[in-house]
Amino acid sequence: MVQVESYSGYRGAERPISFLFQGRRFMVDEVERSWVEDEADLRAHKRIFIVTTRDGARFKLSYSERTDTWWLEEL
Repeated sequence: MVQVESYSGYRGAERPISFLFQGRRFMVDEVERSWVEDEADLRAHKRIFIVTTRDGARFKLSYSERTDTWWLEEL
C-alpha cells in the first residue's frame, strides 16, 4: 500500500498528483498511460496509471475502487 494524493472528480480518484514512497514525497509530472480493469468480483474497477515523477522516475500506480486502496510498483 502507498499513500497517494489524487485529483478526485465525479469518478473518485481520477489521477494521481503525488505519493509517499520510502519516506519520500514524489510529485507526478506526467501520467503516461491510464486504463481501467475489472476487479475479480466484477462489481468494481481498478484504475491503473503509469506515471513519471518530476525527477524522472517511473512508477505504476493502481487504485482499487472496491477497497479504496492504492498500490505502487517501480518500473
